[in-house]
Order: sequence, then C-alpha cells, then structure tokens
Amino acid sequence: MASPTTISFTATGTSASLAVRGEANITISGLTAGTGIVQLQRKFVDDAEWYLVKEYTSDVTEVLDEPEYDVSYRLECTSYTSGTFKCRLSV
Repeated sequence: MASPTTISFTATGTSASLAVRGEANITISGLTAGTGIVQLQRKFVDDAEWYLVKEYTSDVTEVLDEPEYDVSYRLECTSYTSGTFKCRLSV
C-alpha cells in the first residue's frame, strides 16, 4: 500500500503524484474559508501530460474509482488568493 500524498497549499503549486488502481480518497479543507482552486489531475504511464479530472473551489471529501492500471494522480493549486488548503490523496 502506498503512503498518502499530503500537502498544504499557501500558494500555487503541485503535490507529489500517487499511483492509483481501484479506490482512492480525496480530502481538501480550507478552500471554503480561503480563496483558490485545487485541481485533481491524472496521468497515464506512457504519456507526459497531466489531464484535468475535477476542479475544487470548496472543501470536499470524496472517493474516486480508477479502473485502469498505471495511472497516477496529483493535486495542483492553480489559483491562490488566501488561506491554507490542506489536501490528502490516499489509496
């Protein structure tokens, strides 16, 4: 089992990536009190590009299901104005 990816954004930036097969948990807090956008992105092993899965502008806890092998996910803060966005991505 892989270790969770955690990050606290206080500016734009990108988390470490996490290989996902099956279910993964996403928790983001601080967006409701602050102002910004955090994206969930995915990348296939044979592709250099990261693809947008979803954008978050408020706090969230959800489960995603990845049916394919060799797929990685990451979180990216693409817009930041204020606050601290605490993020966790785990399998």
